[in-house]
Amino acid sequence: MATITVRLNEEEQEAFQAYATLHDIPLSTLFKQTLERQIEDEIDLAHIKAYEAELKEGTTEIHDHDTVMKMLGLSHAL
Repeated sequence: MATITVRLNEEEQEAFQAYATLHDIPLSTLFKQTLERQIEDEIDLAHIKAYEAELKEGTTEIHDHDTVMKMLGLSHAL
């Protein structure tokens, strides 16, 4: 397992530690989870931008729920 050193000033250390304590997780876990969420958000945003570009270019199709149900040969009976 790798070890990474992160330098924090006193104010940062106190704020981050207080937040970690509030959520009952180690500070290292807080940093890892936060970084993972940031990466996921950036990936999601890239997908959204690509989708929006496809919509603008007219290279993607959108179908409402009823149309998809018909395309799949499914009924609405629940």
